[in-house]
Amino acid sequence: MSELDIQFSELDEAPGIHFAELSGAIDASTVHIFQNQLEDARKRGVTKLIMDISKIKYVNSTGLGSLVKYADTFKAASGGVVLLRVPAKVKIVIEMLGLHEFFEMCSSEQEAIGVFGGAAAAPAEVQPAKPEPAPAPKPKPKPAPVPRPESGRLVTEIVPKPTPKPSPPAKPAPAAAEPQIVDEEPPLIETPAPPKPAVAAEAFPMVVACANCSIGVEVAESGNFKCPRCSTVLYVDGQGNVNFFAPKKPMPIQMTLVSSPECTEGFKSFFSTMSSRLDVPKPKINSVLDGLDEVLGKIAQEAYLARPSTYHMLLVIGPDELMIRTSDHGRMLDGADAQSTFPVAAKAFDEFEITAHPKGGNLLKMVMKLK
Repeated sequence: MSELDIQFSELDEAPGIHFAELSGAIDASTVHIFQNQLEDARKRGVTKLIMDISKIKYVNSTGLGSLVKYADTFKAASGGVVLLRVPAKVKIVIEMLGLHEFFEMCSSEQEAIGVFGGAAAAPAEVQPAKPEPAPAPKPKPKPAPVPRPESGRLVTEIVPKPTPKPSPPAKPAPAAAEPQIVDEEPPLIETPAPPKPAVAAEAFPMVVACANCSIGVEVAESGNFKCPRCSTVLYVDGQGNVNFFAPKKPMPIQMTLVSSPECTEGFKSFFSTMSSRLDVPKPKINSVLDGLDEVLGKIAQEAYLARPSTYHMLLVIGPDELMIRTSDHGRMLDGADAQSTFPVAAKAFDEFEITAHPKGGNLLKMVMKLK
């Protein structure tokens, strides 16, 4: 059975920022410990948390989900979660899942403190020692220059007035011209009427939290936009009001992976998390994971002969079925009898096809019915 140890402390050099050092693994047997510890921390008033996970060997999808949940909770309380010294295997999974949007990942404690603005506390202590030279800024309060800028704004009005004064008798008619200028100035002052469109413009640029996945979507002007993570469509009108529209069809997820055990595990964790959130039955998830082990293992060992290379994955999870496609440029695998070449995967999926890639390599299509 796995073990998990979490030690909490508050940083003396950064009051209000808490530090948690984790060691072990976050899996089915320990995830409840992880969740309970974070909940206890929340109840104690912790909002800014740095988590050193350099000694964590494994994090399952439930653990990552809990991490995202509390990162959101702390962020809502003007805090957040910063991950410190993230192991390479865990970092790959986090980035593949797009979870790095929810928390920062830092390599040093000082960098992590800086994310919360804790570094500003140090300079604040140095400043009190420098109030004595403050008398130097006393010349600044000279209000004499203040009236000048006001007159500067009126220079355009004052300059024309002194010029007519030297020859007032000769220019009585021009004096009538001056009121004409004065008449033109009021419309210029009334021009603030256009601010009505400007009021709408003041709403932009803006950042809208996606109603589906909570990621921030940057909006520069009114119109239709699409969330870059979940493809939810949103419409923003000229006043900054937002309406969301869910995509009608499941959006395909595409990625390029390296033929390595780390990427295989990363994709499996990604698939497991996505499927769980979309309510795919657990037995079907396990069957797919077994099939992926076999397929991705053969691509690495037989198509690429254990030499690191890249291949492409496409995943579509809909209400009725899920589909996985792979495309590689390695040695052609035997597709004549898929049952014998991929016995586990062929049994796990309702449809399993392997064909030759037109440019060399293999194309695999795997479909599982969910209803």
